[in-house]
Amino acid sequence: MIQVVKNFSFHDWFLKEINGFDTVLDLGAGSFNHLGEIEAKVKIGIEMFRPYIDNAIFKDCHMFCGNMIHYRDLTGYLWQGTKAVTLFDSLEHIPMPFAFKLVSDLKEDFDKILIMSPRGYVYQDKDITGLGNDEGQTHKSFWFNEDFERLGMTEILVDEDYHKDEHPWPDKGCFFAKWIKPI
Repeated sequence: MIQVVKNFSFHDWFLKEINGFDTVLDLGAGSFNHLGEIEAKVKIGIEMFRPYIDNAIFKDCHMFCGNMIHYRDLTGYLWQGTKAVTLFDSLEHIPMPFAFKLVSDLKEDFDKILIMSPRGYVYQDKDITGLGNDEGQTHKSFWFNEDFERLGMTEILVDEDYHKDEHPWPDKGCFFAKWIKPI
């Protein structure tokens, strides 16, 4: 079930949910800034766009360049034993069938998954970073309430005003979802 929230603090939610894990994998790590904010002993990030890695804000982590759906092959043994994985502004960059398969694989391998993704038709097909127009920045899937429910997340929050200044489309807002492996 989806819960609508107002004035949501992504930063507070993210830190509350992720701190306490010894190892964290961030898929679609971008500038690796989220890994720089957590207390994990081992921090692993995968980013497909090399200029993001070369210009990373946070570099004290294991950095891999490649497609996040290949996290097992890209990181070798490092992902094994990792209990938490994050996908922040990442899921919409892969076609929906691959995204569903990725989340299914993550559920097999991790105890906790955190996802933040735009809600609705949020188009992005141009460079937003100044590092060059990359195919990886294009949104290849658009997510709605029923899609996140089909992902089978433990908790799904929606802030309908999140991103409102950036995206004028009527289906605005953002999903903040977590999945916790049943005991």
